[in-house]
Amino acid sequence: MRLLWLALTDSGPSQNILNILQPSDHLAPLQPVTRRLSLATVLLKSWLLYLLTTVRCALYGALWSISGRWGWRIHTTVAHLPFGLVLKSTRASHGDGDALRMLDTLRVNSVNAPILIDSVHDGHVAHALSTYVDGEWCPAVHDLSRQDKERLVGDVRNQFASLYSQTHTTIVDHPICTISYTTVVDPRVSWVSERGLQLRSNEEFFRQVWLGIDFEKNQHTVRPRIEPVIIAARVERIVFCHGDLAERNLIFPGGLSAWRQGRSRVCLIDWEFAGWMPEPWDALKATISECEADNEWTRMVRAIFPRAGQFLDADWIWRAEAGMGII
Repeated sequence: MRLLWLALTDSGPSQNILNILQPSDHLAPLQPVTRRLSLATVLLKSWLLYLLTTVRCALYGALWSISGRWGWRIHTTVAHLPFGLVLKSTRASHGDGDALRMLDTLRVNSVNAPILIDSVHDGHVAHALSTYVDGEWCPAVHDLSRQDKERLVGDVRNQFASLYSQTHTTIVDHPICTISYTTVVDPRVSWVSERGLQLRSNEEFFRQVWLGIDFEKNQHTVRPRIEPVIIAARVERIVFCHGDLAERNLIFPGGLSAWRQGRSRVCLIDWEFAGWMPEPWDALKATISECEADNEWTRMVRAIFPRAGQFLDADWIWRAEAGMGII
């Protein structure tokens, strides 16, 4: 995935952005997240453990080919298999499997995500077999009612807060990296992996995020407003980030109506870009495709990540005024 960002506007977020959505008392209470495998799926998971890696790779390769012929593919990298299973196959050094396994390893049971059954990498393709989430994709936020938006903010914020509280690391000099502890691979900072940069501090990381602030044209305009944020980032926690929060990656299990009634929790899918990152990273990535600093989705993002406000402000300043194109 390659992106080109040009200067968007010459103005930052408006004051209206401070009027963010807050969950109201009249909404149905959020139920605890439940993540359980059926007996048949438990048996399948146990059986797969006894198969050699080469056999599993061959099996998933065959299933992927069959899925194309039988119309099981629901995305270019995702196939909905029978028996409530999903196979995701990507040409990457890592994939959803590493992140979903980490959720299980760390016993993060308060985040609603697909449950990993098996994952394997054959050197070229990463295969991840997980449970299928039967429900409705989140519609565009402007199609949701105000109550829906309030509930969605509360649900997603609760899950991310739980994720961060259960995964923040106290290790000194913990690297900023993928789940597999390799160089960050992300379209927002694609040059980091291309150059093989090893990032050992939040300050190093955000100087890569906001490239060019030291250029002569930005030294007296952009840099004075972004530099304090980079310095402030030194104390931000390194946490397990999802890395791709967007409407397209939210599913309402059982349908929108069931979720409105409090019978389900929104499910976070597509963990391909997950990693050990500074806490504000999810907020910045959630607005990567937005061309306006103040719209319904960006206001919701600010409500979901209330501690990330200054980082979002800095990001919009950089995008609008630094004149940096990202290819």
